[in-house]
Amino acid sequence: MTSQLVYHKKMLKQDGSGESRKEDLALLLRNSIVYGLGEVLPKGISLILILLYTRFLSPPDYGILSLVTGARGVRWLESNLQAQLFT
Repeated sequence: MTSQLVYHKKMLKQDGSGESRKEDLALLLRNSIVYGLGEVLPKGISLILILLYTRFLSPPDYGILSLVTGARGVRWLESNLQAQLFT
C-alpha cells in the first residue's frame, strides 16, 4: 500500500484527535527526508568526484572528460527532443 493511499485513508477516519496530527507530521518528516536526500545526495557525489578527478586526472584527461560529458549531454538532449517530437 503506498504512503499516499495510507494518508488518504487516515484522513477519512480522522476523529479530530492529536494522534492523527502526529502521524501526519511523521509522514511529512519522512517524505521530506526522502526528497531532501534526493537533492543533497547527487551534489555530495559530485563533490567527491571532483576531488577524485583533481587527484587522479592530468590536464589532458580533463579535456577528454569534458568532451565525453559534453557529448553525453548533447545526446541526452537530442533523445529527449526526439521523444517529445514523436509522441
